[in-house]
Amino acid sequence: MTVQIKDLLGTYQTRRAEWRKHPSQPPLAGRALDAVDELLAALQLRAYPVSDEEGSDDRTEHVVVTVQGVDLSIRGRTSDLFVHIDSGDRDHDNAVKYPLTVEVNNSGENDYPTDPQYIACQGTTCMFNARMGDLDAWEKHNAECPEVDNDGEPI
Repeated sequence: MTVQIKDLLGTYQTRRAEWRKHPSQPPLAGRALDAVDELLAALQLRAYPVSDEEGSDDRTEHVVVTVQGVDLSIRGRTSDLFVHIDSGDRDHDNAVKYPLTVEVNNSGENDYPTDPQYIACQGTTCMFNARMGDLDAWEKHNAECPEVDNDGEPI
């Protein structure tokens, strides 16, 4: 039987609350619990139960973790393992402005834009982003990018 992350998180929270009720507990254990709390908060780890809605193809719980401003969402479906990557709140100051480069099972890297308002250089390694319609920024990039010629075409 697969252990559910949602259940583990619930068990942790219950046991932590029980432990905190006893002030005589060793301080080192309290600091360890604080570190786990900080880790869970930083990862924004959350889990959702298997959907019981009609037509759902869920096979496992839905687990989401946030790392470096990107949500990684994983759930088992009846026919596959579904992985969804979301670059998060695009209006936030910490929004990911660079393309997401993803590789699955050593099959090669693929770049995905994180925001339709941004464009990525056609070069394979350049991560330049300029707002669409910002011709000054695009021309400046074309002049400085080692992967495009003066007309913005890949070299």
